[in-house]
Amino acid sequence: MLRISLTRDQALEIFETTFALAGIFFFAKGFAEMGAINSLARYGIFLMSCILLAMRWQMVVYTLSGDIPLLFLHGVVFCSFAWSDLPDITQLEVREILYMYSFALYMATRFSLREQLIFLSWGLEIAALMSAFYAIALPADGLHHDKFAGAWKGIYPQKNELSTMMTMSCAAHLPLIFDSKYNRIWAAGGLAFSLFVILMTTSKSGLIIFFVLVIALFLARTIRWRNLVMVMIFSTLIGLSIPGGIVFITNWDPIMIGLGRDPTLTGRTDIWGYALGRIAERPWLGYGRGVFWSKRSKYPGEAGIAVMGAPPVNLLSGAYAPPHSHNGVVDILLEVGYVGLGLFLLSFLIMLMRLGKRIYVTNTPEEFFPVVFLTFFLMYNFTESLMMRGENLFWVYYTVLAYSMRLGGQEPINEPRLIPPKERSPFLGERPKALPRGR
Repeated sequence: MLRISLTRDQALEIFETTFALAGIFFFAKGFAEMGAINSLARYGIFLMSCILLAMRWQMVVYTLSGDIPLLFLHGVVFCSFAWSDLPDITQLEVREILYMYSFALYMATRFSLREQLIFLSWGLEIAALMSAFYAIALPADGLHHDKFAGAWKGIYPQKNELSTMMTMSCAAHLPLIFDSKYNRIWAAGGLAFSLFVILMTTSKSGLIIFFVLVIALFLARTIRWRNLVMVMIFSTLIGLSIPGGIVFITNWDPIMIGLGRDPTLTGRTDIWGYALGRIAERPWLGYGRGVFWSKRSKYPGEAGIAVMGAPPVNLLSGAYAPPHSHNGVVDILLEVGYVGLGLFLLSFLIMLMRLGKRIYVTNTPEEFFPVVFLTFFLMYNFTESLMMRGENLFWVYYTVLAYSMRLGGQEPINEPRLIPPKERSPFLGERPKALPRGR
């Protein structure tokens, strides 16, 4: 008879690893099409996150103090029912923020940056494998049968969602290829498979953003080299990007038409114009969480008219009503106004400053991941809404990284740990040494 003997620490490590992977897969919308299983996962992950946070409450308090603007931003969202036109909807919608925030805090307080990166890559590998299985073995569910006929959508309702997740998977696997303590063949295989799935979705934007992520990783590495020639190249690229961006924006229409693309980005600019007009009516605190694009709101229908044209389109006909603004910044403005956006920008600036310091003083590949992730995060949020909308993995990992970027954040805290620190983990290999304290 086979007997498996595990110590308490090993059993706890297996449990916390499994829990972290389940949470990542859930927020990657891996259970979204599974009905009751999705609900069970949502409440189970939230409850367990709260229990585990309570067991290390001192570390939670210390971590929260590392990014006060981000804490206040979530506080403003939680309180937005007070000025919402549909407070009952807002009270329901803020629960999504609570689910994301609790799990993100758990990940930030429990795991190192390297472990967070590895778990993300594993969770998205599972999503990629399941999507491939659905597309090949269950084509009725895993393939599109509409105007995108034949394109993979896997476990997701639409091919662009699968492409976005696989692009994030590429962002997670890129730094691991440079990690000598991780299986580089496995990392390269995960990266190649993620790219294959993007190709099968027929999404061009995913491939374009992947190449930008590679460039961002290369530029980040030049900072560490501290080589005069590379610094000059980097500075030249930054200097050219400013006038280049100005020329691109001022000649937007002819450039897009010349490329054979819609200058309105398939109606997105019309939606942004309408939304910005509405933001001017409630600029400081916005309309409250989940209200503006609610099915009970008049605004989606009006935004649809802005895209499709003036009446005779009937507001009540449901001809076209966008589910969101297709821009992360615009949606933050709509929900919590300039106060919320200002808090987000402060948090983002703090994160960038800490990231620059960490890249310069450390010598570990996982320090590149925030650079790659933020590039991905910013690019996708230009034409999609991947910030605080719904329950999504992108905001979870933004929060995780914002709290993990605290330089010198490994000071000992007098608290009981579920798993005592060890030099080596059976799952993740040798643990990197703590960062030096900031001076």
